[in-house]
Amino acid sequence: SLPFGVGITYYGVEPGPLTTLQTTLTVLFFVYCLWIAFRFYRTGQRGKASPLFFTVIVLVVGATNDAAVAGGLYRFVYVSEYAFMGIVLLMTYLLAGDVIEAASTREALQESEQKHRQLVEQGTDGIIIVQDSVIKYANKRMAELVGHQSAEELVDAPITAYLDPEELDRARSNSELSATEQAVIPVHETVLNRQDGRQLLAGINTGRITYQGEPADLVFVRDITARKQVEDALQQRNRELGLLNRAGRTLNSTLDLNQVLDAV
Repeated sequence: SLPFGVGITYYGVEPGPLTTLQTTLTVLFFVYCLWIAFRFYRTGQRGKASPLFFTVIVLVVGATNDAAVAGGLYRFVYVSEYAFMGIVLLMTYLLAGDVIEAASTREALQESEQKHRQLVEQGTDGIIIVQDSVIKYANKRMAELVGHQSAEELVDAPITAYLDPEELDRARSNSELSATEQAVIPVHETVLNRQDGRQLLAGINTGRITYQGEPADLVFVRDITARKQVEDALQQRNRELGLLNRAGRTLNSTLDLNQVLDAV
């Protein structure tokens, strides 16, 4: 008997296929936990490695105790079964923590995705995703630029209906060249074809992305009609001022001051 009058009944276990299988599974589980623990530790994930090291220690202590008790070294209870129960509870606790953390991360990602989607949908620039010369996504502003009521009307439409594919290739080449040279990505000026047949002056830049597992072009489109009108007006004004300046210099060079004084 144990202290405090606690009695123990030991059941004899004859070696056989079942005990061999149990021992083999225990050893495999021990090796697996040790291997995973070392992998976590080497990759800097010590928070995940520590419980696995603790599990290995519990298994070793339990197996050593049971072997000593079975060999008659001292009288005590077999603890392997309790060790396994404790390990199951520990793993359940850790798994619950991982599940809660994953749920929190998923919620944060959803909130971030919603914020980015709102920024894209409410942006002042048109945004489209082009894949194999077909529009796969468009925001509301892009629909407004080309004269559609909703962005859904652009989805699965050919890009050739609104933009010359060669213009898209030129914009892509400019972006790739600028990225290689670590320079500011230039805005490629082109003409968009609207649904009503009119044309719109636009500045576009593009970048390569992966969309639904396949390469695609992310295209930003901005209406530059007003800016071009201001630039044209400034250029016209500068030309007029240049003509007046040249006329003034010509007049000044041909003016005879004596003739002017005589006339006065």
